[in-house]
This record gives sequence, C-alpha cells and structure tokens, in this order.
Amino acid sequence: MDRASGYGYGTHRGNGSRNHGDRRSESPDARGGRHEKRKRDNDERRDKDERREKKEKHKVKEDRGHREDKPQMKEERSQKEDTAQKDERAHKERAQSKDVKSHRGREAPLDEKEPPRREKERERSPPPAQAGKKGWRDEAEHKSDDERDLSDDEEEAERKRVEARRRRQELMKKAAEKQSAEKTPEQEAAPVEKSSQEAPAAKEQAGEDPLPSNSNSQSPEDTGGGMFDDSAAAGTELLKQVKQTAAIGVTGASGDDWDDDEGYYVPKLDELMDDRYFVLETAAGKGVFSGVVKAQDRRGSGEAVAVKVIRANDRMTKAAELEVALLKRLNAADKDGSSHIIKLHDTFVYRKHFCLVFECMWGDLRSALKTFTKNKGMTLLAVRSYTKQLLSACKHMMKCKIIHCDIKPDNILISKGHNAVKFCDLGTAVELSGINATPYLGSGYYRAPEIVLGCDWCYPIDTWALAATLVEIFSGKILMPSKSNNQHLKLIMEYKGKIPGKVIKKGTPLVWKNHFTDELDFKFAEESKLAKEMPVDDDAGDAEPEKVIRLITDLAAKRSLKDVCMERVGPEKRQSEKLEDRDYVRRAGQFADLLELMLALDPDKRITPSDALQQPFCQDLRPKRT
Repeated sequence: MDRASGYGYGTHRGNGSRNHGDRRSESPDARGGRHEKRKRDNDERRDKDERREKKEKHKVKEDRGHREDKPQMKEERSQKEDTAQKDERAHKERAQSKDVKSHRGREAPLDEKEPPRREKERERSPPPAQAGKKGWRDEAEHKSDDERDLSDDEEEAERKRVEARRRRQELMKKAAEKQSAEKTPEQEAAPVEKSSQEAPAAKEQAGEDPLPSNSNSQSPEDTGGGMFDDSAAAGTELLKQVKQTAAIGVTGASGDDWDDDEGYYVPKLDELMDDRYFVLETAAGKGVFSGVVKAQDRRGSGEAVAVKVIRANDRMTKAAELEVALLKRLNAADKDGSSHIIKLHDTFVYRKHFCLVFECMWGDLRSALKTFTKNKGMTLLAVRSYTKQLLSACKHMMKCKIIHCDIKPDNILISKGHNAVKFCDLGTAVELSGINATPYLGSGYYRAPEIVLGCDWCYPIDTWALAATLVEIFSGKILMPSKSNNQHLKLIMEYKGKIPGKVIKKGTPLVWKNHFTDELDFKFAEESKLAKEMPVDDDAGDAEPEKVIRLITDLAAKRSLKDVCMERVGPEKRQSEKLEDRDYVRRAGQFADLLELMLALDPDKRITPSDALQQPFCQDLRPKRT
C-alpha cells in the first residue's frame, strides 16, 4: 500500500475540493503550505469574530447608558483601538514571516509523523472559550463593572447623597446615645420637668429625639451648611459652624465665635451657661430683642427655667435693663403670687450678652391655639378663665403705674397644665411718666384707635389689645387683620361705627389728617383697579402698588362682635333646647357684651380692668328662679 494512501490522502473528495485530481501527486511543500495557510485563515477569522462581538457588546452598553460619553472615555477608547490595530498589523507581519520561513526551510519528504503534528496544531489553537490565557480583550470584555462612578444620572447621585446623610445621622445618633450613657449619676438623678403634650404625634412618628424641641428649629441639612451640600453658601455656613463648635470651652472667645450675623447668641445643647444653667433646648422662642432657651438650674433645686438672651446690641441691652426694673417692681408688689405676671428669678452677663432667667412655662397662647385647636378657637370655658386672670394682671400693672404696650397672644404664656396664663415680654413696657405719642406703638392688629390717630394714650390701650386677643383665642381668627394704619381704622369702624370727632381731633393734625378730611369723612387708601389688573413687575422690588384715595361718608357698623361670637358657637347650640347649650349661648352673649365695653372707641369711656372683673361674664352663673 502506498505510504501516502495509507493516511487517506488518496480518497476523492468530490466537487468541494479545490483540486479535483489525485492529491497524491502534490509535493510535500505544497501540502505543508496549504495547512499553514488554513491555520492563518482560522486565526484571522477567529480574531475578526472576537473583535466584531466586542464591538457589538460595546455598542449595546453605550445604548443602555452604562458608559458616560466624556472626553477621557473617548481618549481611552481611541487608545484601545490604536493598540488593537497595532496588534493586528504585528500579527499579520509575524504570519507572513512564518510563511516565508516555512517555504524556505521545510524539508521535502513528509514522514510518518505528519498526523501527530496536525493534532498538535489543533491542540495549540483551541476555541476562545477554552483558552487558558486571556488577553486584554477578554479582560475588558468580562470585566464590565467599572469601579469608578462615571454616571451622569442625577437621581442616582441624589440617592447616594441621601444614603450618605442617613448613615451620618445614624452615626450621630449612636454618638449621642453613647454620650448620654456616660453621664454622671448626678446628671441622671437631676429632675427635669416635661409636659406630656410637649411632643406632638408627628414627632413621635418621625422618630425624633424625645427631648423638648422647638418646631421652628432646623437641621443643618435644612438650613444649608450640611457636609453633603456642595453649594458655596453651604460651604460658608459649614465653616462657620465648625468655627463655633471649636470655640466652645475657650475662655475669652470673641462675639464672632458665639453670635450669628444679626447679633443673636447661638447656644449649644448641653452647654452650661454661667456655670449654672444647663441648656436643654436651644430654640424655645425668638423675638426682635432676644432668643430664649430652656435650661436646668444645676445650682438650685434642679427645676427647669427659661433663659432670655438679649441680642448683642447696646440699645436692646438698655431696654432689657428697663424691663428688669419693671419686673422687679411688679414681682415685689405681688405678695400672694396672684398677679399673673411672669416671675423673674435671676440676671447675669454671659459672653457679652445680658441674660434674664424666668420661671419655665409651656409656651405662648398662639402656639397653644395652633397646637391644640388647629386655629379653630378655644372653648368658652377656657377663654373665661383666661379672661379673669389677664384682667387681674392688667389691674396689677395699673396699680404699679406700668403700661405693657404690646399685649397679644405671643406675649401671653400658658402653664404646663394649661390652667394658668401670665403676661411676659415687657421689653416695650413704660411707666406712666414715660408716655410719648406715636402712631406705631405695639403690634398693628391689636393697636387702639387713639394710637393710630396720634393721640395721647394711657392704660386703656392695654384693655383694647386684650379684648382683640380674647376674640382671637375664642374664634381662632384675627379680629382686625390690617396691613396699614389706614386699613386698621376702616376695620375698626366696620365693627364699631364712626370714631367720634372729639377723639379724632385730639390727635396730632399731621397724623389724623392723613385719614380724615376736615369734615371728618374717611380717606380710604386702596389699591387702584388699574394696578390690580397690571402684571406684576419683578423689577419693582418691594415698591408699594399705586393707591387711590376714596372718600367714605357712610361709616356705620357693618358687623357686630356678637355676630363673631355666635358664629363661633354654631347653629346647633343656638337652636338647642338643652339647658347646658342654653347656658353656653348665654355665656357667649355675656362675652360679646364685655368685648363691646373693652373696645369702646373713646378711651375715656372704655371699661377698666377692675370694672370688667365685675361684669356677668366674669361672675359665676346663678341658677334661674322658678
């Protein structure tokens, strides 16, 4: 048998073969060249398939948004393509050189070891999936997860920031728990009074700290300055907070370390003020003159107190010193503690701020109105109790010849049991000898007509303001929500009718003639219809809209205070035949009668606090005789 035919090369392969003749006539060099070429063709085809698959996968990833089309990514892809082209050219050059060498150095005879050589060639060129050694293409293909964050998805970035804030809050909470666990036994044993109604249900659901906190206080993330807020303003605020925190405990620190831009002191939780008052709540209240914190007196019985920290301002400090003098006079005259004026315990200077220490109350009437009634109004029973207490306080101030000048729900504090009320914030209070006529004394909603007209004023302005306050806490609505003195006079006359001419002319002519003509017709300044129809000009800033003067001659009352009270009572009680409902309606009528006397237009005819306490509304109901 022929040696070549023994390996099967003599078998005719049909039309699929390139050479339809007998291949035994081929020379060994020709057969070796054909095998080498077939190998190169297979290698090139495999490389092309791999590159095509990689390009298709890369295109799918780009379509799905897994890569970000940034300049650095484009440069990286161009570098990879250049490298791939160089590798392909080098591969072709090596293949050509091998082809030349095989033709030059191949031996003529083809011995019996030819089939094992072909098997070894198949073993050296396995499929890509079985290759043991991976090139950079395979690594790039299989390593689809890029460790860098190159995504431009804003929602994903915001989600990551929120997650980071959450982790930070958890760490802060753990640190706070650890700090509270390390407190001394004396600190844990010190009693701290708390109200069961201090924390609303919303705080419990939000999982906030159970310690007393002010609803107006804001977290650093809300006010700016958080470590995850990358705005310029937030960066400035964060640096300021870091500066203030680092300055705590440093003796003789400057005011810039403790105050905000407006001169308010910025307290810290667990701060010990004046080596005595341990801060429990940093934002218990804030006014024009001061901020209020709740603290614990560590030197006394451990009771809770309210510390009023005056702004770092000479004029406000002098006003606070006058307030202290008036409070000391009022407290000294209150022998039995029934004056219903806030008690002043102590004063001290702390880091250039004048501080006043008061007894601790639950909060003011406006907060109570919002928290417990949702601004719908308190019960008539509660209003009657508060009316008697506040009239007694006005009587006590008259006895001490002091006028409060700023009575409103914000300046009336309510006890933790909600059964007692007291006047506070006597920062604008004056003695009888310190009266000066001014049309802008006190808060606008509670301003008596004689103040607006520039008349001389006295104790009756407190009676007027108290009446407007009592209507508000009963009805839940401001009685005269005016935006100017002119509108305030109009609302007053809608309830009380025209102001007497003698009251008007007692005022300063330069003041009252802004509101009345010489014939005492009212000059109502209202916004023109043209100004109402005109679009809002953003460039106008805070400029007031154009107003026109309209003369009003009919100044009769349009509503009555009794209508306001009965509207609050409701039709069901008014039409009910039950004895308790009839008594309630009767009390509401007595309350309206008292308000009419307290809101008399002529201050000389306005009822005094002593006489008001003798009115039927402040007396017990007597059983009807049968």
